[in-house]
Amino acid sequence: NVRALLGLAQCAFDKSDLEKAGELISVALKKEPGSVDAWYMRGKLSWYENKIDDANGAYSQAIKLNPYKLAIHADQALIKILKNDYVGAQKDLDAIFGRNKKYPRAMVLQGVLHFQNKKYREAKASVEAALADTPDDPVGLFCLGLINIQLGSYEQAHVQINRYMAIVPNSVEGKSLLILIESQIGKGEGNGLLAADLAKAGVQKSGVEQLITGALVSSGNFRLASDRMEGQVAKGQGSQLDLAMLKIRAKDFNGAKALLQSLYQKDEKNWLARVLEIEVLILEKKYNDVVSRSEQLRTPDGAPIGLYYKAVG
Repeated sequence: NVRALLGLAQCAFDKSDLEKAGELISVALKKEPGSVDAWYMRGKLSWYENKIDDANGAYSQAIKLNPYKLAIHADQALIKILKNDYVGAQKDLDAIFGRNKKYPRAMVLQGVLHFQNKKYREAKASVEAALADTPDDPVGLFCLGLINIQLGSYEQAHVQINRYMAIVPNSVEGKSLLILIESQIGKGEGNGLLAADLAKAGVQKSGVEQLITGALVSSGNFRLASDRMEGQVAKGQGSQLDLAMLKIRAKDFNGAKALLQSLYQKDEKNWLARVLEIEVLILEKKYNDVVSRSEQLRTPDGAPIGLYYKAVG
């Protein structure tokens, strides 16, 4: 019964019905309070809901019941990194390495901790070792790309971020890094140089933040990634347009629209903000609003892009 309940909870989770998933997990835990899998799923659900302390507590309970399940230690290590508890995260990783010295997820997270301590070559070695076993892991590819940028190895970074983009093609973070990389190796357009300078400053000032946000996006946790990017934007280390795009992926449509409206109210020529707002209205199935907002929309060169959206509406 508990296994069936958790299977249904996973289906609800995959469909982003977090409320239903939570109800099913609670029923499973009432039936079997000692279920490791139920506590683990409770932790994953809390993590996606950005309830970091609840997630940490659920993972701790799962580890008490089964200290040998390495995936739980890895998830708890990431939670502790998010809470800036780097000592606690290292303890979880040490527990993993005590049983499996080449556990890929742990090696990527060890790279994050090395990066935090500005041990960039150690970080690179750790993530490269992880990718040797899991070469298409988007989190590892993104991390290694960012580490190579910090080391000035732009050609290598270019290869890794391109591979990352092949797996996560809509990643705003990946596109931002490519602007920086291609400007440094002479493949970027001239108008990307200012953005590249800003991106490089962002990497130097908040490399760990960018690395973690990118890792969250790669693992599909758009809600938590959005919350972290919001903090970065508040510090002047990211763009509101990128944040709005991330909020759309996190299905925070109201938050995305508020950002986009503030952007085009500041600059009436910001047609991209208007287009993204219309895209949100399409996702919300507010087709009458799509028609009314599209009427006069044009690109800077005069293309009547609004006619396309009016037709969609």
